[in-house]
Amino acid sequence: MVNARVPQAKKEAGGGILEALDATVTELVNGAYDYLIAYRRIPGAQERDGGADAERFSAFVASSTLDVDWGPDPASVDYRTILREGKRADYESLA
Repeated sequence: MVNARVPQAKKEAGGGILEALDATVTELVNGAYDYLIAYRRIPGAQERDGGADAERFSAFVASSTLDVDWGPDPASVDYRTILREGKRADYESLA
């Protein structure tokens, strides 16, 4: 027997899907255990060793993030000006 704490909204949403699939909670739990045994990880969980997904995400963040110098008084800085100047510098570097 397995006891689990599942938020009510998740339980209701999952219950509707199980019903549509003509499946039971027992089948769901047994399938989850089968997956755990076969792959030695939780379905949908990110690799703990920093797998390829983590590397791709880090590369995406690095390529889509500006290194911003907020100066001594960050509250007085307008981020739109910083973005505009950063884009201008990037554009001018292409010329």
